[in-house]
Amino acid sequence: MTSSFSELDDDVFSLQKSVPEAHSTESSDSGHAKKHDHSRRKHKSTTNTQLYKTELCASYMKMGVCPYGGKCQFAHGTEELKQVSRPPKWRSKPCVNWAKYGACRYGNRCCFKHE
Repeated sequence: MTSSFSELDDDVFSLQKSVPEAHSTESSDSGHAKKHDHSRRKHKSTTNTQLYKTELCASYMKMGVCPYGGKCQFAHGTEELKQVSRPPKWRSKPCVNWAKYGACRYGNRCCFKHE
């Protein structure tokens, strides 16, 4: 292969021109890599609709107020509380932490049986 550097440069240059600008990672102004601007993206709501308002809000129950107000995902009183259907084997296995230590850091939210 007897290619000169100028021929290789021409090949690279023609390849660069064939790549669409939308896929380019370099700025045409300065040659520095562009930083991604994520601030313009719209964020989707992260509300879990299956568990929405299925537990009482600890802040509301303790203090009578909640810092999240109407945007809180937890129920502010029993009238807002929704029932959730659980699988037949829900909490059928014993909690290892409860059996070993008599306590579990997950408390009510633990998926295992506390007895």
